[in-house]
Amino acid sequence: QRSEWARAALADVHTCLEPVANDNLRLADLRSGPDGLTARIKDVEAELQNTKETAADLDDIEDELNEKLDLLEGTSMLGEFLVRVARELPRDSDLQRSAYLRNQEISKSRIEAVDLGLQRVRFDNLEETIEELQPQLKAEVPPAEHEAVLRDAKALYAQRQQLLRDLDRDYTNYLSLLRSLQLQQQQLRAKTQRVEKLVDDHLMWVQGDGLYSLEDLRYVPQAVVWMLRTDNWRRVGDDAWHALRVRPIFCVASLLLFVVLAFSRGALQRQLVSLGEQASASYLAPFSVTLKALGITFLLTWLWPSLVLGLGWCLYFSFGAAPFTRAVGRGLIVSATVYVALELTRRLLSHKGLAEAHFRWMDRRIALARGHLVWLSVSLLPILFWLGHIQWEADPQRQATLGRLLFAVAMILVAIFLHRVMRPLPVVVEGVAS
Repeated sequence: QRSEWARAALADVHTCLEPVANDNLRLADLRSGPDGLTARIKDVEAELQNTKETAADLDDIEDELNEKLDLLEGTSMLGEFLVRVARELPRDSDLQRSAYLRNQEISKSRIEAVDLGLQRVRFDNLEETIEELQPQLKAEVPPAEHEAVLRDAKALYAQRQQLLRDLDRDYTNYLSLLRSLQLQQQQLRAKTQRVEKLVDDHLMWVQGDGLYSLEDLRYVPQAVVWMLRTDNWRRVGDDAWHALRVRPIFCVASLLLFVVLAFSRGALQRQLVSLGEQASASYLAPFSVTLKALGITFLLTWLWPSLVLGLGWCLYFSFGAAPFTRAVGRGLIVSATVYVALELTRRLLSHKGLAEAHFRWMDRRIALARGHLVWLSVSLLPILFWLGHIQWEADPQRQATLGRLLFAVAMILVAIFLHRVMRPLPVVVEGVAS
C-alpha cells in the first residue's frame, strides 16, 4: 500500500520534489518490494519454523536410535538401520552454509538498520527540513504554485518519516528473527553432530549395492536427461545473476583475479623460463632463484582454477539458490580443487620449470608426464564436476547408477595415466636416480 502511495506521489509532484519522491519510492520498495524486508521476514519465519520442525524430528530420530541400538546389536539389520538414520540427518555442509549466509545477512542488515536510523534522526523535525527546502522552492517554483508545492513537500516528508519508522520497526523484528534462527541452527548442528557420532561409533560395515547391472545402465539416460534439462540450467543462470547482484564484491574479485593473471601470464612465463635458465646453467645458482620460480608456478597454477572456484563458490553460497544450482556450485568447487592439483603438477613439469631446470629430472620423463596430464585433465575434470553434483544432490538412484558409472570411468582414467607415466619406474624415482 505504501509503495503504491509513493508511486502515485511521484507522478504528481513538482520537478523540484522528484528526488524526495524517488527516495520515498526506494524506501517503500525496500520494505514491500518483491525482495523487500517484508518478504525477507516471511522467509526467515518460514525457515525458523522449518528448523524447529527439523530439530524435533532429530530428537525423535535420536530417541529411536537409542532404543534400537541394544535390540539390533550384533544383527545384520543394524547396518541397514544406521544407514537409514544417516541419510535422514541434515548434511553438515548445508548447516555450515546456512550459518555462513546467516552471518552475512545479519551483518548486512545491521548496516542497513544503522543507515536508516541516521536518516530517521535527520527527518525527525519536519519543520526544520521544510525550512531547509524553502530557498530551493523560491528559486525554482513560481509564486502562484508556491503554496501547493509546499503542501506536497510537507506530505512527502511526512510520508518519508512514516516509512522510516516502519522500516526501523521491521528491521528490529527482522534482526531478532535472524538471531533466533542463528541460535536454532547452532543447536540443530550440535544435535546432528551428536547423532552422527553415535552412528559412526556403531556403524562397522554395510552391505554394498551389488554388481553394476543392466537395470542400472538403463536408468543412466534418464539421469543424464535430468542433468541437462534446460529449465534447471535457466535457473542456474538466474541464481548466478542474483548472486552477482547480492554479493558483487566476491564475484567481481574472483573475475578480477582471473583477468590479472591472464594479462600477466606471458610475463610470468618468460620470467619462469629466465629463472630456469639461471638454475640450469650452474649448480651454484642461489636458492632464491628456485623460490621465485616456485612462487611464479603457484601464480600460474591459479589462472583457470580461480575462475572455476569463484563461480562455484558464488553459486553454492548464493542465498535462496535452487538445489540444482547449489549442486552445480558444489561440482565446480570439487573439480576446481582437483584442477589445482593437476595444473600445479603440469606447471612443475613445464619447459624450464622446477622439475626440469631446478630439480634436473629426466627431460624424456617430464615430457611424457606433461603430455598425459593434458588428456587426464580434459577427461577427468568434467567427470569430477558431475560426480560432485550427484554426490551433493544425494539422490540414491542417480548415485547408484550414473554416479557409480562416472566413478568407475574416473578410476579407469587414473589407472591408465599411472600405468603410462609410472613405468618401468616411478617418474620421481627414475628421474632422481638418473
